[in-house]
Amino acid sequence: MASNDPQELLQFRVVADQDEWAAGWRLTLCGLCRSGVLGMKWDAVDLIKGEVRVEAGRVQLDGHRTATDDPKSSASRRTVPVEDIQPGTVALLLSLKARQAADQAQAWCRVRRVRLRACESDWASCQA
Repeated sequence: MASNDPQELLQFRVVADQDEWAAGWRLTLCGLCRSGVLGMKWDAVDLIKGEVRVEAGRVQLDGHRTATDDPKSSASRRTVPVEDIQPGTVALLLSLKARQAADQAQAWCRVRRVRLRACESDWASCQA
């Protein structure tokens, strides 16, 4: 198996930090595998301590569906001090969390607008 030298990893980090999924790329630089990053939930992230817990893995089943389950091995289940390994990771995680919250709020507003338009056209059905 080939590995990258530290200079190559630093070059990769500079480019990856500009990507929409920069936080995920940083987690891979901290030693998490793809399934560990994709299976992570926010309650496994400690932004104060700068740590993430690998508690689940998410894998692709057939090209369309995914499944989330326990990590593939007991060694995969661990706490990783991501901020110690890659300083700046917490800031990227905070940015991702804020972006997700904004996206969720925007989606909720869209749903409400659709429901309001439906109610305007058929007020009686919206009173239930």
